[in-house]
Amino acid sequence: MVEWKTVSASDWTDSESITDPSQAYFLITDLTPNQLYMVRVSATNADTANGATSTVGQDAIAAPMAVTVDPEPPAERPALKAPLMATDSSTAGAAVRVELAIQAKERLDLDDNIVVDFGSFGVPDSIDESRVDLRVWGRAGNDGEARMPYEGHPTDVTVSGSKVTLVLGQLSNANATPKSVSRVMMDDEVNITFRQSAGITNPTSAKDNQGNYTIGVDADSDMGRMTDDDGDYLDRNEGSVVRKVTVSPKSGSRGDEITVSGTGFGTGTATVNLGSTTLSRNVAIEDGSFEVTLTVGDSFSGGDNTINAIDGAGNEADKSNAAVFELTTNIEASPSEVALAGTVTIKVSDWSKGMVSAVNFGGDVITDLTDNTTGSANKGEFKFTVPTDARIGVNKVTLLDDSKPRESLGSVNVTVKALELGISPSSVVPGQQVTITGSSFGDSQLVTSVTFGGEPVASSELTTDTKSTSSGRIAITVTVPVSVGDGEAKVILEAANGKRGEGTVTVAKPAISLNPATSVPGSVISVIGSGFPSRAWVQVRYDGNIRIVEQADSSGAFSIRLTVPANAGVGDDNPVVVEAQADTDINASADHSTPGSAITLPEEAQVGSLMTVSGTNFAVFSTLSVRLGTHTVTPTPVPETDKNGAFTVQVRVPRIAAGSHTVTVTDGSTDANSATETFNVTTTAVVSTPEEVFGVLGDKLTVVWRYDNATATWSSYSPGAPDELNDLTGVSRGDIVWIQVTEDVEFQGQTLYLGTTGWNLITLE
Repeated sequence: MVEWKTVSASDWTDSESITDPSQAYFLITDLTPNQLYMVRVSATNADTANGATSTVGQDAIAAPMAVTVDPEPPAERPALKAPLMATDSSTAGAAVRVELAIQAKERLDLDDNIVVDFGSFGVPDSIDESRVDLRVWGRAGNDGEARMPYEGHPTDVTVSGSKVTLVLGQLSNANATPKSVSRVMMDDEVNITFRQSAGITNPTSAKDNQGNYTIGVDADSDMGRMTDDDGDYLDRNEGSVVRKVTVSPKSGSRGDEITVSGTGFGTGTATVNLGSTTLSRNVAIEDGSFEVTLTVGDSFSGGDNTINAIDGAGNEADKSNAAVFELTTNIEASPSEVALAGTVTIKVSDWSKGMVSAVNFGGDVITDLTDNTTGSANKGEFKFTVPTDARIGVNKVTLLDDSKPRESLGSVNVTVKALELGISPSSVVPGQQVTITGSSFGDSQLVTSVTFGGEPVASSELTTDTKSTSSGRIAITVTVPVSVGDGEAKVILEAANGKRGEGTVTVAKPAISLNPATSVPGSVISVIGSGFPSRAWVQVRYDGNIRIVEQADSSGAFSIRLTVPANAGVGDDNPVVVEAQADTDINASADHSTPGSAITLPEEAQVGSLMTVSGTNFAVFSTLSVRLGTHTVTPTPVPETDKNGAFTVQVRVPRIAAGSHTVTVTDGSTDANSATETFNVTTTAVVSTPEEVFGVLGDKLTVVWRYDNATATWSSYSPGAPDELNDLTGVSRGDIVWIQVTEDVEFQGQTLYLGTTGWNLITLE
């Protein structure tokens, strides 16, 4: 983040965050000329606010004044005859910004060339003209007017190996006047800037003995050669590249893996050293760089360790560019979890600091350390006793030295455990009594509080009798709070001296079951419960209405007999809820189901036969309607269900086609419960008595005669005739009979006529 302001302003103007790692500059625009400004830079990221601001650049600097045209060039401006180079870093292979200043030996016209030889520097295959800036500081012409400065870009840039050729183009006056320069005169100064984005990079390795690399400048013959007779550049600039070794991470413990990297080294292989100890040999160097992963071993010592490397030519990084790895002290506490007044042993290794004289244990300074050897060697240990008033939970233990005030030498966490409680029984229900025991609470200490899952035991249960013995043992019987909830609950007991004991109990969750879970209205079921408060009164609701109230036993269990309401419905799921009367939030529920209506009937029947239909789970004492397909076949008198919603009726199969048909029975309740089943109608003849078939004719029937082709005999039936005369005992569908009537009458879908004799020949259906 780049920020700037005038000296007198209180607020800073800031830039957008610069996220491109290759951008090593920021252009500030729209400044007031000749006004003093202050500039600062700070680091920022997505997780934190701006970091510390830079101190460099805090001094006030003046914004440039508007450019004016002087009659003569400034006398104090030096006449530079050799190129200059400014790079953004001396890191091998790093992208750099190159600035050159030369003085023309002869006149240089438009389209003439300037050649920059980068030597060992990295040059891309091509460079865009906009990445190269030209500025000419001209002298006064014949008209006496100054020609300074003129700036722009070359009209063409070509790359050939390490040489970059620039074609001079027409440059405009820097003060935005329409004037321009068409040539560079002898002794004019020319500034050439290759921006960092042009892609010029430092050599990948440093020269032997940290020597310098050169950049030379030449030009067309019109400008004059800039090399001597041996071909060496007369105008040249020198730049250095350093060897550098880095390590990642920069600190850690023994046994950790680290990565050592180097840049600026020669070809071949590198040897990585820790002082006089070799860490790794024959590490391949490629383009001046190497990388190797190592394990922090016994050769490292506590504190800072300097790591360097030597290439095949015997070159190594300067001390200031070597890597430094800090081997941090390892501090361990044994045990890491300890009870109040317990003993803790602190072990340290890779120690590089002074003797430990005290520890800060969660705010308490302890100076009574035993077996203290820390500081006398690279490792050591000591012991101390945990204070009896230490905070339960994690405590930071800081190691202190003898200085005044004491300074921290490192820290480790120790967890202080509460005293262990015994709880019987360990599985409970709310309102149940439990016995809590514990030891090491101190002599005659009063129990000040007991909680189950954060819910306090009634203070009336904590009397003056609830004290520890002289040996520090506690035994107390208390009642589990009704509001404790269910599941695992932490039990905490605190004594007057601040000591605390902890244990756990499992609190049962209220639950009920129904036996049977499915039954008809009016039946009796058992509601079986568990996990309710001890000896609590509970109320049972069936479908929202309170049906019965009973008391649970000491274990919170019960078994209650409940009559299913007559209006419970058929084929319904009705909720059964049991609640503690003292706290309805303590409850459990289950669904009781009433079965749906059902009927049974034969798989097949014949037309005219009587078919038995039975049903269950209909509304009790309800009238029934029976339909066979579209035919109403309800018997007379109308049948009813019994007290259990069951029935059995017989219905006659009417004249319907053979095949599958349905029987539907519906009761007369508000919900109109119904059930449907199918049966098959067969084509087999059904033998019926004459009374069943011809009884519908009443006193209009005189006599019926039937001829049996099989026996070649006649038989007859006449209402009121003696039995010995009525030898027609049965008829079937398809029989051909003579019927005599006393008047016209409808029979089996046709008309029987009196006519002259009253006789009619028909086929029975």
